Amino acid sequence: MYPNLPFTKEQLHNPAGIPKTQVLFREHKYQNEEALLTIAEDHHETEDGRMIWSIRKLYLDIADPTEHIFAKTVFGSWKHWLRMKGCKILREEFPKMQEELRAKLLSESISNITEIATNLSKPQQALQASKFLVEFYKPEKTKPATTRGRPSKEEVEGNLKEEARVSKELQEHMKRVGLTRVK
Repeated sequence: MYPNLPFTKEQLHNPAGIPKTQVLFREHKYQNEEALLTIAEDHHETEDGRMIWSIRKLYLDIADPTEHIFAKTVFGSWKHWLRMKGCKILREEFPKMQEELRAKLLSESISNITEIATNLSKPQQALQASKFLVEFYKPEKTKPATTRGRPSKEEVEGNLKEEARVSKELQEHMKRVGLTRVK
């Protein structure tokens, strides 16, 4: 899919060899010629013919829930990817990317299971797949609002004592402040 992204080590690191992070994004506060990535939905080409790669699209297309293959493919190292995830631009966007990847992988998995369930040439697998789908799509049983029951005598007595104590403290406080209770 993306066997060789056109990122060189020089593009991804500064002259001192430190991995670049925010400056790689088009959305960085300083528009620059170094921008290789965007958080937009799709890749796009600049006016001068350079490709700006969508990190979201790369992440979803590579579809690696461990992120290791993604890190190696796009940044060449796991360490650089960890730094990228910590940068301000990705901090807000990355959880959305993860959620979308989870939804994509779940959708693909259910599609595969549905295919297996309809394959009658392998009845045992079809039966198991069908059972899974029934469980997955079965509505959750609703629980009653409370399953507790009547409070114990000790609990009722404890609540009454607490109410009496709070009422007494309130009356003492009102007396100290000079307020009276209207009946």
